[in-house]
Amino acid sequence: MKFTSKWYQSIFVFMVFGYILRFLQNLFTSIKYKIMGDTAEETGDLLCNVIVPPIPKLGDAHTYWIWRLLIKSYLTAIGLWSRGHPKECAHAKFVILSSLEIWVLRKEYDDMSCKAIFENLEERFSVSNTRPNSLVNI
Repeated sequence: MKFTSKWYQSIFVFMVFGYILRFLQNLFTSIKYKIMGDTAEETGDLLCNVIVPPIPKLGDAHTYWIWRLLIKSYLTAIGLWSRGHPKECAHAKFVILSSLEIWVLRKEYDDMSCKAIFENLEERFSVSNTRPNSLVNI
């Protein structure tokens, strides 16, 4: 592209730098949101911005403590964990239920609170300290 005037060249250069700058701003913004998690605070549109973290799904007692640790950490990071249990809100309930295997879900969970669901999962899947193969019992 050959320009005959310095003025056109300078406008072209500013336009190119403007496009590059906007591209980099959008790139860094998207990376920030992927690292930080939930973007609902930024836009205010909760339906479009609910992010389900890549937490392994709870399927049996062998994965319960890993699942519990990851769910607690994620809910704490986005401000939905308080005083030893999840806060009562639709987002927390969605995150918990979406991180369960299909055979773990119960119909009753639809009407239960987040705290009650979490306690029920702990009753069902936590392993007691009196396991036969535990080092404590040897």
